[in-house]
Amino acid sequence: MTIDPIFERVFKKLYGKACWGVTNWYGSGIHFEFGKPHLEIREPKRADPKASRRVRELLARRLVVVHGDWHLCVDVCDWEIFQRGKRVGSSRSRSADLQRVMNSLGGQKLIRFSLRSRGNDCVFEFDLGGMLVTHASDTDYEQW
Repeated sequence: MTIDPIFERVFKKLYGKACWGVTNWYGSGIHFEFGKPHLEIREPKRADPKASRRVRELLARRLVVVHGDWHLCVDVCDWEIFQRGKRVGSSRSRSADLQRVMNSLGGQKLIRFSLRSRGNDCVFEFDLGGMLVTHASDTDYEQW
């Protein structure tokens, strides 16, 4: 399937870059970092007096996070991760296994992005045999 040139322009910046900080976040979402790492620092803030105690405590802290030049968030879709053709996990994997599944992609370089099944599946291929395949679970939402 021919993909829109916008995808090629966007992913061209990521091709050949190793992903890192691959984590499972909220439900079955996956978060990737690409490019040079840098610190993002959010200084403490004063919360609205009507905010909950928990929100006030969180905002009172300094937040330091390491980010890359680019982020890729896969969300609101089903996904499967393969390593050298063998399925190592999916969005339906037990939560205890999800970080192990995420680790299988860490350090691999993105080499190709493609669409299949009339755009309902997205395929992210990596240089060391890793592959992430996403499946649209709801056509009302973006997959990533």
